Amino acid sequence: MRKVILHLRSFYSQCLQHLLCLLAINLIFVFLVPSLISANNIPSTTVKIGVLAKRGHDQAFKKWGPTAEYLSKKIHDTHFEIVPLDFEAVRLAAMSRRIDFLITNSSYYVTLKPDHGLSRIATLINLHEDTPQPLYGGVIFTRANRADINTLNDLIDKSFYAVDRESLGGWLAAWREFYAQKIHPEKDLGLLKFSGTHDAVVMAVLKGEADAGTVRTDTLERMAAEGKIALADFKVLNRQTQRSGFEYLISTRLYPEWPFSVLPQVPTGLVKDVTTALLSMPASSTAAGDVNIGGWD
Repeated sequence: MRKVILHLRSFYSQCLQHLLCLLAINLIFVFLVPSLISANNIPSTTVKIGVLAKRGHDQAFKKWGPTAEYLSKKIHDTHFEIVPLDFEAVRLAAMSRRIDFLITNSSYYVTLKPDHGLSRIATLINLHEDTPQPLYGGVIFTRANRADINTLNDLIDKSFYAVDRESLGGWLAAWREFYAQKIHPEKDLGLLKFSGTHDAVVMAVLKGEADAGTVRTDTLERMAAEGKIALADFKVLNRQTQRSGFEYLISTRLYPEWPFSVLPQVPTGLVKDVTTALLSMPASSTAAGDVNIGGWD
């Protein structure tokens, strides 16, 4: 009997030791792991920034990724992600609240604001070399060798490519100029096609797939700087030369640059932090340089 009692005591002692080990392990996970996570600055919140991908998803990631990284470094315990959006997807993303912030054209912002509660917190300051460009518009163009196309009226019965019906610089600005000259694009043009991105419109005109097209101002210059086209291969129609301080090729009126807006579900404190970070973004930063902007206003 004595041996049995001794064996039982030994068994219970071992069980107690195992329980104490398990308790110690649990305490490590409860107290030590969170401190390690904090020490390594692993964000506990992911914030999604929707971006109108006017030149395609890859270009949107390349262009706006540094902005997300900048905000992630500036705002403690928060990770920002870029969500590229096609023109059709912008409205759906705002409606479903699958994004927290939105960078898009000013016409989209105006139409989405009343129905989806968007609020502007900053406006992009574009740059031409070192000159701030707070406004933008559209450029209507054809190939330089098209001697038969010199005015908007010459486009009647011709094929014409634009970006999207919701694109301000890539369609709406040009649409307004057509109507100002009594031209109804839907019935007067021989073919009206929407290509989805600005680059696609430019390349369609260059290759002769379209007689003419329209994109937002700065597109031709940026594609030329990237080595994709030569400006000498194009001719601007309805060219505006009386735009004081505006340095890009332009065919239309000017409109406010893209706003950085917030959706209603975002906490006020985070909105203030993002606004402060954007307004203090240095023009010399990678985030500003990769977008070729002078910051935000």
